[in-house]
Amino acid sequence: MEGYGDIGILMPVTDSGTTFSFEVSNLRDGDYYPLVTAANVVSTVSGGTGEVAIASLYGSGFPYRYVKVVLDYTPTTATVFTFCVKA
Repeated sequence: MEGYGDIGILMPVTDSGTTFSFEVSNLRDGDYYPLVTAANVVSTVSGGTGEVAIASLYGSGFPYRYVKVVLDYTPTTATVFTFCVKA
């Protein structure tokens, strides 16, 4: 994801929660930290099933290579999130 200006995420059909957040890292097997706003508040997004949840994760030039989705619920089946990026 590193270097992309606009990053969106599509809400999966099986999604039963409404809010989720992200953890980020520059190493796939490294430590992951919550993605926070400029005010040091954990960044959360929400959306409905099949919607684009966000238009931009970070703004200009996302500085992290890896992103994990943190759900506000425990899924009972495999959940696939689709990330959309704009170069």
